[in-house]
Amino acid sequence: MTMWRKNPEEGPSVVPCSRPEGPVPVEEVRSSDWRTAVDFTPPGPGIEFDSSISGVQNPPETPTAVNCFKMFLSVETVGEIVEETNRYANTRDPLNKIRNVFNALTSAFKRSFIPYKDLCVDESLMLWKGRLGFRQYIPSKRHRFGIKFFVLCDVVTGYVQDMVIYTGATTSIESVEGLGVSGSVVMTLLAPHLGKGHVLYVDNWYSSPTLFQHLLHQGTGACGTVRLNRRGMPTFPKKMKRGEVTFRENGTQLAVKWQDKRDVNFLTTVHPLFHGSIGKAGPLHRGSQR
Repeated sequence: MTMWRKNPEEGPSVVPCSRPEGPVPVEEVRSSDWRTAVDFTPPGPGIEFDSSISGVQNPPETPTAVNCFKMFLSVETVGEIVEETNRYANTRDPLNKIRNVFNALTSAFKRSFIPYKDLCVDESLMLWKGRLGFRQYIPSKRHRFGIKFFVLCDVVTGYVQDMVIYTGATTSIESVEGLGVSGSVVMTLLAPHLGKGHVLYVDNWYSSPTLFQHLLHQGTGACGTVRLNRRGMPTFPKKMKRGEVTFRENGTQLAVKWQDKRDVNFLTTVHPLFHGSIGKAGPLHRGSQR
């Protein structure tokens, strides 16, 4: 069953209204699919998000710091810490000493909170100056040296729903053919949340027409800044005046180029085309949706 049908010759194919059974093949988006957009609203994932179950799960009667801490660190998890502390290192897994403990904690994160509609995937760097084979140097981050995490967060609360530690070639992500490393990171973190009507927000390291189309096929919307050299992106005028904006659509996605001091390019499967003035955004207060 589908929410809408489309002529295959006019762009990407139909979007299922529920999460399909089995793996969903990756459909590549072609540059030739795009057209100049005048008045266009993406059809979206076709699933109405149910927010009635979002929020903290099984909260303690007395929300003290100790009781909240116990939501994540159970007696079983403490036992895992003791066991892993006394186990010899396995050189095949750089995280062998903490793997079970780390998995227990991330499982507790998932059990304790159900996210709201909007989700975000990004990197985080934890300060670490000691010796470590997978220590990263990222000059744009505050600490610059440390351990890199791929993190899935709830946009409304900032709650960390899941995370993956980057260890180079041994990073625990499920590779998805046709999506590359960045797309595979997104699909690994989003796996339990597909087919529920969520909307994902990402930066230009993750965004691509092919990834957004693949998410749309699995009942998930997406929006984010994007690099114009991504495969499947439409062509835009190279020279534009400051404040000028150009739109392209392919039937399921809307691509936008806005000329400011530098080019601002983004891609969306959930937002309609908008004509109007663009000003500075105000401060974002956590806990309020925008």
